[in-house]
Amino acid sequence: MSKHSCIPKISGVFVGQMKDMLNLYTGPLNSEKPVVRFDETSSQMLAGAQSSFPVESRKVRRKGYEFRRKGTHTLLLAREPLAGWRYVALTMRRTTEDISHETRWLVDEAYSGFALVYLFLDNLNTDDEASIYQPLTAGEQQRSWSFISV
Repeated sequence: MSKHSCIPKISGVFVGQMKDMLNLYTGPLNSEKPVVRFDETSSQMLAGAQSSFPVESRKVRRKGYEFRRKGTHTLLLAREPLAGWRYVALTMRRTTEDISHETRWLVDEAYSGFALVYLFLDNLNTDDEASIYQPLTAGEQQRSWSFISV
């Protein structure tokens, strides 16, 4: 049996928290307390290294399969599935500053009128409460944001 560091110890507390999280995440839409998932993914930008091969008589056109790596980018995605809403930001890297910038947008723009927002985060190093609270002023930190790290 292999040991995985990303799988938490399953305890009664964990099961209870997971049940609460799943009930909240899959429950009915509450227009006063939105449930938002915030996540990121990285992707390579590729360029074709070869064009099509010359066409030969009675042969199907062939294309090369090699690509040149042109860097990476990160997609930061906020979505409220119960409301059918999503927002995507494209960054050239995945840093705490990038997460903080998008958090500020969520607080100041997308959810400025709400008293309570449930924000689900994954467990990567840039997605934690410190990353979320870092860009906020003391007054903004007083707002009721419930951060749930999954």
